[in-house]
Amino acid sequence: MMIMGIHSEFNYIYDVLKKINLKMIDINNTLIEGYLQMLENLSANNKLDLISKLSLTIKGNDKVNNKAFYEAFGAWDSSQSAEDIIKEIRKSRKFK
Repeated sequence: MMIMGIHSEFNYIYDVLKKINLKMIDINNTLIEGYLQMLENLSANNKLDLISKLSLTIKGNDKVNNKAFYEAFGAWDSSQSAEDIIKEIRKSRKFK
């Protein structure tokens, strides 16, 4: 009985995520169509230049994202212990 409940909850969540994904696809398609309409009047050379620059951003994104990810490690530097930091944070809280 419990397994069927989990299964139906999973199906419900799956359906909701599927609908959200379809809405995002519609939004993305609308944005792309809007950009294409704006770019229609560009010259062939300008369009080629734009393609080249867009291609570079795609190729460079992986390197930038990986670099930022690895730079985040060890970013916090403090001589205080974790317990002292927690105490300090809790003391600084102000409730109305």
